Amino acid sequence: MENAVRNKDDFLFPVKAMAIVFRAKYLHGLKKLITNQDVTVPFHLDIQEFISPLYSKDWVVYAKKPFGGPQQVIEYLGRYTHKVAITNNRIKKSKLILIL
Repeated sequence: MENAVRNKDDFLFPVKAMAIVFRAKYLHGLKKLITNQDVTVPFHLDIQEFISPLYSKDWVVYAKKPFGGPQQVIEYLGRYTHKVAITNNRIKKSKLILIL
């Protein structure tokens, strides 16, 4: 990585760039869910009419240096990787409704 550009905050990736990429990936996934009818668009809006304004919004990505080193980051993430977010018996419906 001798040609790597360091940013002023000493993060692996520039935070503003992460916000742009995150927004694009998130909205791409949301559009896919809407197209597959896994998410309902409110008020019977057209998909593009619903999604387009979201691309122009500034998204906030909060990133900060870890308190410890790489080992502490792995330990922190490891506490969450095998937990169940919601159990099957608590799921009421397979369809999601997005309310803005």
